[in-house]
Amino acid sequence: MCGIVGVVRRRARRTPPDPNAPAADLVEALAVLNSNAPTADRLGSTATLVSAVDSALRGAPGVRALLGAPTVSAVLEERLDDIWRQLDAIERDLDLGAAAAMGAAEIELVNSALIRARDAVWAVRHDRLRAAEAIAAFVPGSDPAIDAYVSIYVALSSLDRLEVRGRDSAGLHVFVRGHDLDLEAPDLRGLLVARTADPLFTSGSVRVAPNCLSFVYKAAAEIGELGDNTAKLRAAIRGDELLHFGIALELWGSGLAVAAHDAVLERMRAAGVRRAWLRVFTGNGRGRAFYEKLGWRPSGERSRSTFAPYPELLRYERDL
Repeated sequence: MCGIVGVVRRRARRTPPDPNAPAADLVEALAVLNSNAPTADRLGSTATLVSAVDSALRGAPGVRALLGAPTVSAVLEERLDDIWRQLDAIERDLDLGAAAAMGAAEIELVNSALIRARDAVWAVRHDRLRAAEAIAAFVPGSDPAIDAYVSIYVALSSLDRLEVRGRDSAGLHVFVRGHDLDLEAPDLRGLLVARTADPLFTSGSVRVAPNCLSFVYKAAAEIGELGDNTAKLRAAIRGDELLHFGIALELWGSGLAVAAHDAVLERMRAAGVRRAWLRVFTGNGRGRAFYEKLGWRPSGERSRSTFAPYPELLRYERDL
């Protein structure tokens, strides 16, 4: 059995919504549910309000809004839980006899509105909030890169729905157009050499076309659990330095990497770590210069990466 998923996207032009507006809409939806209006009207209005939240948080604009206000997602989760519990209470009342006082037409209206309300709540919680969380794991805070990672997220979610499991394989081919990278620069050339030389096009391979880079990620297992292969694909994408360069060029030199580096080291110190180590591709001159500037020194230990054709990695260490 074989399934193929294709995602083609243009950069979204819609303005990101006010991140506080969805929470206000959900508060209004809960107030409507708790009102004395007829059941069908309460459920219908709730479905409309929550569906509006779902629409506002769709796509890259919705993800931008949620990532730009990290505390909003937790607030939305709480409001959604409140609404879901109230929907459960209404359904219990209907089962316990409230429906007996309704005519057939009214019962149909109530059931239809209840389903629409539950579907809308489910969509916000499991599609919109989950998308923002997953994309934040790839690229927290990078505005232009969000469009690219929304496409990657959609493809990976589709693979999840295909229930890829043990004795199966999964792969993702990502095309980045208009990257504007100087591929002849020594630091990028070091990242490219090994990955473009793989004749078998195994996981981690890269191909270069005019103003386009293509990245391939693959995973396979004879025995495994649901989600194992896509988990490996996500990990490979998160760790792909060249891919991040290609879709977040505007962040070079912004200071974000130094801030992230310092925050990680501070957490390690707080945890009692006294000496740290990391690995950098030997051919990645830009990366090595970055870490050396921040006090890291090569230990001399060398190893190979886990993806073909297994380029060399150099270990760096420093005291904390």
